[in-house]
Amino acid sequence: MNPEEAECWIVNLIRNARLDAKIDSKLAHVVMGTQPLSPYQQLVEKIDSLSVRSEALQSLIERKLKARTQDIRWGAQEF
Repeated sequence: MNPEEAECWIVNLIRNARLDAKIDSKLAHVVMGTQPLSPYQQLVEKIDSLSVRSEALQSLIERKLKARTQDIRWGAQEF
């Protein structure tokens, strides 16, 4: 496929998929556009990320406490 056919194929692909994209002919790149997120959506994503991180931290703390408790019990056993 020659460069002109390839460019035409890419243009048709962008049009048919209704993508927000531009072709930079000088650099031979396709530049994809993105829609900015609303402040509400940004807040929701930040809260979701913090929630996942908090759960992971809580799980780690619980495992550490459980391991410490088991170590203390093990040392207190008498034979």
